[in-house]
Amino acid sequence: MASEIVVKKPWYSPPRIRRGLGEANRYPILPMLILLIVMVVPAIFAPLIAPHPPKEGDLKARLLPPAWVGEKTAVKTVVELITASNRDNELRLEAAQTQVQIGKARLITSGSENADRPVVVGDQLEIVTQAGGQTTYLLGTDKVGRDILSRIIYGSRISIIVAAIAIVIAGTIGTALGITAGYFSGWVDALIMRLVDISLSIPIILMALVLVAALGASFKTIVIVLVIFLWAQYARQARGETLTVRVQDYVSRAKVSGASNARIMLRHVFPNVFNSIVVLATLQVGFVIILESTLSFLGAGIPRPQPAWGLMVADGRELIITHWWVSLFPGVAIMLVVMSMNLMGDWLRDRLDPKQRQV
Repeated sequence: MASEIVVKKPWYSPPRIRRGLGEANRYPILPMLILLIVMVVPAIFAPLIAPHPPKEGDLKARLLPPAWVGEKTAVKTVVELITASNRDNELRLEAAQTQVQIGKARLITSGSENADRPVVVGDQLEIVTQAGGQTTYLLGTDKVGRDILSRIIYGSRISIIVAAIAIVIAGTIGTALGITAGYFSGWVDALIMRLVDISLSIPIILMALVLVAALGASFKTIVIVLVIFLWAQYARQARGETLTVRVQDYVSRAKVSGASNARIMLRHVFPNVFNSIVVLATLQVGFVIILESTLSFLGAGIPRPQPAWGLMVADGRELIITHWWVSLFPGVAIMLVVMSMNLMGDWLRDRLDPKQRQV
């Protein structure tokens, strides 16, 4: 009987490429890349990749546009006194002479005129109304001359740290209380659930403003606000899962064998609740970043001059018409990270939910 020779196809063959793309589609590649580029890598290597210190500015370079934006000019007529009806197109003689001396304006001349002669009334000047971008400031600068790209890079650190600490503390407290309420039921369940209802009914923005007035704006204050707001959602999720798990046969057998309540909750209940808690935590990362940015925008979050994304958006709200880049790029960073975390959470929920895996 002749043996069959199997020829292994190279990695670049169309069938293997199609199979590889099919496997890649099972994972959220694009959200992962966005998170790596916008948040994870900048947060880890911020001192190495940031072109400028995030808190130091150069007033000579204030409000520079992004590097690809050219300078804007306008033509104005030199006059003795500016008229109210035509003030946008006129420039006083003294100001015109100063602008020419510092290189911000040039005299528009005909071929026979001398461009180096003194400026007189009636001349027309081409004035630079907005300087062009510079390659040293790729995304431009803010109103005190700080590099926006560097502040976005360092701001990713603040977002990761705030989200991680708040979610870990709130998740630990909420999960422990939720499992306790669902396992014991009775008055313990009623007491914890009333605390959950009270927590969910507190207006988060008002509470943040009150705490800032009492404690002052700080990193600790924003973490306290987030923990108070988030723990109830973990408690409610853990309680619902525990009510289902505690009636299972393996829990009854553990009780018969003499296992303590703490051991049953830790060894038998918690592992069955863990997947739901992980999915909830992943979905809440984006929500926490938006909430932290909102509180910073309102002045109740991270204090200045820390490079928080919400503060950067707030700094540019008065300049959004004329200097749009001050608020736009931090806002885009917030949008990309939140969208990617929500997509990651949806994918993780589908992967960890047994019902979804069977579909």
